[in-house]
Amino acid sequence: MRIAIPLLCLLLCGCGSKRFTREEVTDWTGSNRLALINRERSELMDSRQSRRWFYFDSVGWRTNARGSWDDHIVISEAASHCGRPRTRWVSHIHSLDAANGTAIIKVAEGDVPMASPSTRIHFIYSWREWSLLTNGEVRLIRTCADPFEKY
Repeated sequence: MRIAIPLLCLLLCGCGSKRFTREEVTDWTGSNRLALINRERSELMDSRQSRRWFYFDSVGWRTNARGSWDDHIVISEAASHCGRPRTRWVSHIHSLDAANGTAIIKVAEGDVPMASPSTRIHFIYSWREWSLLTNGEVRLIRTCADPFEKY
């Protein structure tokens, strides 16, 4: 009985993890889209409170060749690290150049390695041109003065 009640609460309140498109841009042809997918996580704290937070899940390049949108390339959260030792994620997307397979994205990167015992991590945000074909940086456009800086 002790296990049944919390399990029932999780099922009824929808706690857990949900994926959703946070941002989406379309190229000039209208047949290519770039979507920033986040994951919502929620947790029941007690009978009256729950907490929610959001984190980066993936970036998906979708194409519409035959009347339906299909994933062309998906860069997952794990792949976004690109072998780097620091926490990294895509925080915003600006544009997609499907002809070259590149996008303008804002990347957040921690200032200490993931394996570091430090609990004080600061994130540096920067706008970058990114190759979706190779999942690699083409060029650094600029480092942001604050996390909310627009392109």
